[in-house]
Amino acid sequence: MTFLAALILLSPLAMAIALGLFGRRLPGRTPGFLAFASAGVSFLCAATFCLRLLALPASERALSLPLYSWISVGSLDLNLGILVDPLSATWATVVTGVGSLIFLYSISYMQGDSGYRRYFTYLCLFLFSMLILVLGENLVLTFLGWEGVGLCSYLLIGFEYDKEQAAAAGRKAFLVNRIGDVGFLLGMFWAFWSFGTLSHETLASSVAGQAVSPWLALCFFLGAVGKSAQAPLFVWLPDAMAGPTPVSALIHAATMVTAGVYLLCRLSLLFAHAGWALMVVAIVGAFTALLAAVIALRQYDLKRVLAYSTISQLGYMFLACGVGAFSAAAFHVTTHAFFKALLFLGAGAVIHGLSGEQDLRKMGGLKKSMPRTYRSMWFGALALAGIPPFAGFFSKDEILGSAFAGGHYVLWSVGLVTAALTAFYTARMMTLCFHGSSRLAEGVHPHEAPPLMGVALSLLKWLSLFGGLALGVEALHFRPLHEFLRPVLDPAAEVLAIEHLSVSTMVVLLALAAALALAMWTLAKHWYLGDRQVLRRWELAAPAVARWIAHRFYVDEAYHAAIVRPLGALSRLCRNLDTHGVDGLFRGCARSAAGMGSVVRLLQTGVVHAYALWFLVGVVVFLWITVG
Repeated sequence: MTFLAALILLSPLAMAIALGLFGRRLPGRTPGFLAFASAGVSFLCAATFCLRLLALPASERALSLPLYSWISVGSLDLNLGILVDPLSATWATVVTGVGSLIFLYSISYMQGDSGYRRYFTYLCLFLFSMLILVLGENLVLTFLGWEGVGLCSYLLIGFEYDKEQAAAAGRKAFLVNRIGDVGFLLGMFWAFWSFGTLSHETLASSVAGQAVSPWLALCFFLGAVGKSAQAPLFVWLPDAMAGPTPVSALIHAATMVTAGVYLLCRLSLLFAHAGWALMVVAIVGAFTALLAAVIALRQYDLKRVLAYSTISQLGYMFLACGVGAFSAAAFHVTTHAFFKALLFLGAGAVIHGLSGEQDLRKMGGLKKSMPRTYRSMWFGALALAGIPPFAGFFSKDEILGSAFAGGHYVLWSVGLVTAALTAFYTARMMTLCFHGSSRLAEGVHPHEAPPLMGVALSLLKWLSLFGGLALGVEALHFRPLHEFLRPVLDPAAEVLAIEHLSVSTMVVLLALAAALALAMWTLAKHWYLGDRQVLRRWELAAPAVARWIAHRFYVDEAYHAAIVRPLGALSRLCRNLDTHGVDGLFRGCARSAAGMGSVVRLLQTGVVHAYALWFLVGVVVFLWITVG
């Protein structure tokens, strides 16, 4: 068991080292296939662990596998170990499974790129860091993985570092995430001071039955806000689109951005005892979901629409955690990984077929020239919009049902409105991309993606359709994923006394959400395929609203005015002080010494009788001063 668990981590790490050292000697696409094989090995090991845990009684589904004693100082005793329980095994399986398909897709997508070997080295290192994050036995290991994915995201977003936009986006992602990381660190220090442990299992048992300071929980929440791009720290995620499209899929689907949700689920018992902290989580999640959905309505960059969609869906997951439905959040993480990876990879196929074009206004009519990509993306779009029986319908509406069951009717209403907007902007994106008349630039000839990219799209397509049905339908009391996660997440649900809706109420809510999603889908398709004057009239009727949405509510501009510009001015001031003040002082001293040396050097002639004359003058002056 220990070897199998270690293999999950060592497979991508070993491949990252091998490609980094010897990748240049490998021909053609060999680095890509080797990286895919290493991710596949990790996936098989993670899936095997899930099956083994299923065979164990619920009370025995937590296996702590210490490798060796790592840090032992005073009362701090940390093992370098692996924690395999239903939560970590589920996350590891999703990360490695979807990650493997993204690796497979990248083999063809990145073919011919000068940084091909470097790209797959970064991918393997990213996967290793994410697995450390979810499988680490204690908070310190989780934090190391947390920082590792932050570093790798910086490298991958700025992969094309010769482009200023990509380099700036990588720096922005790295710096914004550091704000959240401060909260994570403070939370770790506070947790150790309060409970004397950083082990996940020991911390959960220590928290049970005790009141926890809400501010301790909010420290960890700040870390989650930064990593999972919640308001107000979501500004890095849309800019991360500057990286290659498979990187966007890897970061936005099942890996980095879900790390914050994993942290909340892992510390669910701590949050359950933290009083009003959970309500803060729910409010921030609902606000972020609605804000990002509204912004997505007016985006024309294909990848940016999907980026804001990711932020909105992450808001749903935080809303679920905030109302105590941690298993619903994990459920939505899983289904979201399927359909969002499919949409991003489908967008990559479109961009690949259009020679790099990403503007929806310059697309249209691609249904005929790219039928395979069209069919695949429709599966992902319907799942994102929450249309039954696709995967997103079941997980999203379980979150809404949990909010309704807990009496959080305002949050439920916000979630329902967000779901309606999601259906609208998703239909808008698909209509502008694939339907209507062609608006392609002259000389652009769309074509389908290579076979390997098509394989990844096909597999994700069926997962987006059947994933929700296979993992759980609450209205039918068929909930295999929830039952699997019960040993880890149920203690928090018991503390919060989570209520469940009756079957009839759940069916009514499901029908309402489905009808609303279908109505908004139809409306968007009519507006963007039919009478476009409706949109023009709306923009003329409310120009300020349209302008604010188009400019993303000027959040980036506000950050620039409040933080970037003042810090830039301060840095220029410090540079001037350093250049003209400190450096000027030392340069002045040097010049003075040099000047004095030049004067004294005039007296050093090398003529002996001249020195004797000066000596005589000196003696006369000395005697005149002392005697006279």
